[in-house]
Parts: sequence; structure tokens; C-alpha cells
Amino acid sequence: MNLNITFRHIESTDALKDYVQKRLGKIKRHLNRKLVDANAILGMENRKSTPIHFAEIVLHVNRDTLRSKVADPDLYKAIDEVIDKLERQVKKYKTKLVGR
Repeated sequence: MNLNITFRHIESTDALKDYVQKRLGKIKRHLNRKLVDANAILGMENRKSTPIHFAEIVLHVNRDTLRSKVADPDLYKAIDEVIDKLERQVKKYKTKLVGR
């Protein structure tokens, strides 16, 4: 699996990289060898009163693309929520493949 992590308007830290890799391991376990690429974009948007962090992850699985994006004031919480969303998408994807 190739993992690319992009940081936008925030500092790149090893703790964030390790956290994303650890959390993506949960999804990798469901897909076995089908996962080809994973792109994670972590960033911050300045809104009127408070800055909002966002996490977006795009998975390229065989010929399909699974994508999810979450915005939250806490970056770690946003990462957790985006992984949970992707996990639901992966389970749905797997049931479609088994059904065919």
C-alpha cells in the first residue's frame, strides 16, 4: 500500500503521520491485498471565528475510488471520524463484491 500524506496550512509532525498510518491499518485489514493507494490530506481552514481542521482520505481500490472528508475543530477527532466513514464504505464495497 502506498500512503501519501499531505499537510495544508499546518505543520507536518511525526505524531500525526503515525496516527494516520495506525488508523489506516484498520481499513487495510478489511481489504487484504486489494488496496493500491491511499492519499490523506490534513489541513486547516480559517473560518470567521475559529479555525476548523479537516481530514480527507481517498482510497484507490482496484478500479474503484472511495473518498471521505470530515471537518472538526479537533484534528484527531476528524481523523477518527473520516476513518469510521471509510470503514463503513469499505464494508459496503466488500458486500457488493461478494454479491457479484
